[in-house]
Amino acid sequence: MREMDLSWNILSGQIPSSFANLRNLNALGLSDNRLSGPIPEELGQVQTLQVLYLQKNRLNGAIPPSLGNLTMLTFLYLYRNQHTGQIPVELGTLSSLIEFDLSENHLTGTVPFCVAGNLTSLAYFSLWGNHITKSIPHEFGNLVNLEILDLSENFIVGPGPSSIGNMSSLRQIVIHTNNLSGEMPNELGNLAYLESLSSHENQLSGPIPQSFGKLASMTEMRLFTNQLSGPLPLTLSNLTNLVLVLLADNQLTGHLPELCQSKKLQDFQIFDNNLDGPVPKGLRDCSSLISLGIDKNQIEGDITKSFGVYPHLNDISLSSNKFVGRLSPKWGLCQNLTSVDFGHNMIEGSIPSDLGELKNLAILDMRFNRLTSEIPSEIGKLSSLYWMDLGSNRLSGEIPKQIGQLSNLEILDFSSNQLSGKIPEEIGNCLKLQSLHMNNNSLSESLPGSLGHLASLQSMLDLSMNSLSGPIPSELSKLEMLMFVNFSHNQFSGGIPISIASMQSITVFDVSYNFLEGSVPNGIHNASAEWFLHNKGLCGNLVGLSPCDLQLADHSRKHQKIILPVGLPMFVATISIVAGDEEAHDEEIFQHEIEMLTKVRQHSIVKLYGYCSHPRYRFLVCQFIERGNLASILSNEELASQFHWERRIALIRDVAQAITYLHHDVHPPIIHRDITSRNILLDADYKAFVSDFGIARMLKPDSSNWSALAGTYGYIAPECSYTSLVTEKCDVYSFGVVVLEVLMGKHPGDVQNFLSSLGDDQLHLEEILDKQLPKPEAEEAEDLRRCIFVAFECLIPSPKERPTMLKVYRDLSI
Repeated sequence: MREMDLSWNILSGQIPSSFANLRNLNALGLSDNRLSGPIPEELGQVQTLQVLYLQKNRLNGAIPPSLGNLTMLTFLYLYRNQHTGQIPVELGTLSSLIEFDLSENHLTGTVPFCVAGNLTSLAYFSLWGNHITKSIPHEFGNLVNLEILDLSENFIVGPGPSSIGNMSSLRQIVIHTNNLSGEMPNELGNLAYLESLSSHENQLSGPIPQSFGKLASMTEMRLFTNQLSGPLPLTLSNLTNLVLVLLADNQLTGHLPELCQSKKLQDFQIFDNNLDGPVPKGLRDCSSLISLGIDKNQIEGDITKSFGVYPHLNDISLSSNKFVGRLSPKWGLCQNLTSVDFGHNMIEGSIPSDLGELKNLAILDMRFNRLTSEIPSEIGKLSSLYWMDLGSNRLSGEIPKQIGQLSNLEILDFSSNQLSGKIPEEIGNCLKLQSLHMNNNSLSESLPGSLGHLASLQSMLDLSMNSLSGPIPSELSKLEMLMFVNFSHNQFSGGIPISIASMQSITVFDVSYNFLEGSVPNGIHNASAEWFLHNKGLCGNLVGLSPCDLQLADHSRKHQKIILPVGLPMFVATISIVAGDEEAHDEEIFQHEIEMLTKVRQHSIVKLYGYCSHPRYRFLVCQFIERGNLASILSNEELASQFHWERRIALIRDVAQAITYLHHDVHPPIIHRDITSRNILLDADYKAFVSDFGIARMLKPDSSNWSALAGTYGYIAPECSYTSLVTEKCDVYSFGVVVLEVLMGKHPGDVQNFLSSLGDDQLHLEEILDKQLPKPEAEEAEDLRRCIFVAFECLIPSPKERPTMLKVYRDLSI
């Protein structure tokens, strides 16, 4: 037998040592199975082997040195296994190797110099995703036939060796996400065939070498998130084949060189540096651009003259620079724009009505400029818009009623302008609105009752510092998720509606400096007297307010003594029983948990109604969710069959939104750390609620890790097994597991091996979807493919490559 290919057969168990008897075997393929255990030493006896494919299994243990006997090997693939230990020096004898891939294992130590220097036939060498330390050996310079070198996502230190300039065949260098330091070697400029350089997320310092101007074949340059300094070499203008340039998050200075002279540049990101000077002509006329990010620099110039028309541009960020001038109507011709960020500049004049032609625009940020005139009514044509921030400008006139046409709007900020007139009734049509800022304007008249329609309002409703008058609408009590209300410094009159006390999510309700009178309703959550000061005649039982007369107090008690609605279903969750030298410590932890939970108010997160703390026991009084947890429903054939595709898709989106809220809308953010199917509850309508924050903790702004591993086996991100670093990306990974579980109707088991078993056709629905449900309709199938794609992104082994939950939620909501 010359060849044996048993790949893709769901084989399990260990590789038989008896393979050593196949003395004439040239090629052995066992990839994409579920094989475990070590590679048998005896395999090194099959010295006729030229091809050995063992990738995408569960093989573990050290790589046997006996493989060094296979001197005829040309292809050796061991990637995506669980190998440990160091790379055997004996592999340095495999001088015939052309492709050698050890990536996505747990290998440690360094690359032996004999391996790095002796395998001179290598064209492809990959070690990414291991635990390799030490520096890159100087002997790498001997690999003159190497075309692709991938050492990314390790712990490699030190500078890159100057000998790398001898590797004259290199087309791709991938060494990102390491601990490389020092200056980049000038010899890199000798690599005439180099097309792609990825050295981002390291600690490289010093200037970008002038010799880079000789890299005529370069198409992609990724050097972001380093400590590079000095000016960009003017010789970069020689690189006419550049398609992607990512230099963001460094300390670069000076002017931008001429780029995009051949109209090939698509992605140019240099944000968060110290660059200055004008926008070069080549960039102004770069019609090939898809993404442009030059924000957080000192770049200057007239915005009218500095930019042209970009027919392919998706997103542009010019914020935090020194641009002046007026916005050109030509921006309306950039039809593919989805994100525009011109904030924190000195842009003047009006907002062009032509922006209303940008049908795909999702983000419009022009805060902190000098914009004047009215907000154009054409803004209502931006049907895809979900974020609009025009705050801190000089806009005047009335808010256009067409604002009500923005049905996808989630964030709206018109604060600190000179807007006048009434808040339009039509704003109540923006049903997805989560945050509304109109403070510090000259708005007048009464509030529209349609504000009560904004059931998605969560983080903020700020109308302070205006001239609003009339009563506070009782309809506001319908906003059950709203946390922060500021109506201070207005001219509101009358009494505070009693129904406000039922808003259990409220953490701030500031109505100070108005003309309100009567009693402050009892039961407003964590009420502070400061919220009600400087009014006409408010009274109440808060320290700092005048007490109401007895008659008013009796009347108030009769109508407001019940804080929770009668018949409200609740669930009592016992937290802990304490005894002895541990009570004080446990009490501190418990109070910390309560403080955290009281800040969590989102429609897909279980609500906390109260708690009890006693020396012998503690418990929380939580919202009762009828159907129980997701895991039990999926395991019940009858309930699972009623849990149809539409409900499952909705659940995935709701859970994503809940976790997004924890990560991005709570300050400081919260990492749940135990996102599982047992901690997701379903009500009678199969609506999802995230629960069990018993092991969640606040993520302090100055610290991103905990020392203790937490979570549930089968949902824990892989990095948690070898590092104490716990970030939001751990929740992202767990969410990906839950998505697969919802779609499959069962837990996928070993996640990485499951993904490997799917191979390249990972979006093939029949291989994944729960067989208990009928085949999805066409529209459902598209949503399910989107869910699967998002799940796979969440399950990327590298946490840095996983998306944020904000991106996940947006991708699911397309």
